[in-house]
Amino acid sequence: MWTVSALIGIGAQLLVGYLSDKYQRIKRYFLISTILMLITSALGYSALGNSISLYFLLISLFVALFKISSNLIETWIIQVNHEVMSNFGLIRIFGSFGWAVGSIIVAQIIDNYGFHELPLWFTLCGLVTLLLIIGIPDSQKVSNKVNLEMKDLKELLSNKQYVLSVVIFFILFIVYALDSLTVVDKMIEINSTSDQIGLRWGFQAIVEIPLMIFGFKFIQRFSAKKILGFTALIFGIRYALYGLSETANQMILISVLQAITFPFMLLTQKVLVNDYTPLHLRASGHMVMTAVTSNIPIIIVPLLNTLLHQYISYSQILLLGGILCLIPMILTFKLERVDV
Repeated sequence: MWTVSALIGIGAQLLVGYLSDKYQRIKRYFLISTILMLITSALGYSALGNSISLYFLLISLFVALFKISSNLIETWIIQVNHEVMSNFGLIRIFGSFGWAVGSIIVAQIIDNYGFHELPLWFTLCGLVTLLLIIGIPDSQKVSNKVNLEMKDLKELLSNKQYVLSVVIFFILFIVYALDSLTVVDKMIEINSTSDQIGLRWGFQAIVEIPLMIFGFKFIQRFSAKKILGFTALIFGIRYALYGLSETANQMILISVLQAITFPFMLLTQKVLVNDYTPLHLRASGHMVMTAVTSNIPIIIVPLLNTLLHQYISYSQILLLGGILCLIPMILTFKLERVDV
């Protein structure tokens, strides 16, 4: 299901990015993707028959549309105006709050009422979201707007600095994908309880909030290039420690490094795409970046995890992930300095 949703997401995000740049609109595509997401989630989690194939398709579409919507709104935020972009981290922390609170609430709904009650709450939250965005202006338009052609996308991909940044984030997101798969596998292997696994997720969502707020200040002071190199180093240390840990509590404690890794990875990605792409290709730049870095790892990491675990332990896979982070850290030295 994750693999299928990722494949759908790659194609859809490239198309949406292209259309957003061509028609200089993001808001309309966010509305469309959000409405479709609500429909597929409502149908997928409802008690409509017992067709496994239909359920598989609807939930895969729901997951893909969720990623498209979340990536679109992040791109929209940083293109409304400079003031809004400068407060991106502050705005983004509500995603962390939502993750932490939503995990608890959804679990309670499922335990007390079952999966078939989820569509009601999804729909209510979705309608509130749609009402809230009515008064938000669309992304800034290019004054000398031209129709986006395939040659413009070739221009984007011929930008060496942009392609290099895609490679760096692609590797980091491969390692980050281990967090929701291999790390959990290891916690189960060392007999962690469900509460301990859930606590690690909630803990990560909370500790990332401070740098979501103040992360841009560090990027302004030290440059996105240096912050990204530092982030790759901390990523490596984090996953190497996961590989060396022996208890669930140790793995929960190591998760405090989420406070550095995820906020800086997210913020530097937005800054570098903005600075390495011309204004008329910004939406495509972000959507291509997220299509590659957010979706392809979800396709290959489960397959790699399964393949590697036939020969080595989960701990060794996590150690390899930590070592892999040396590559993006070294590649950051080839990036041009970018200041916010």
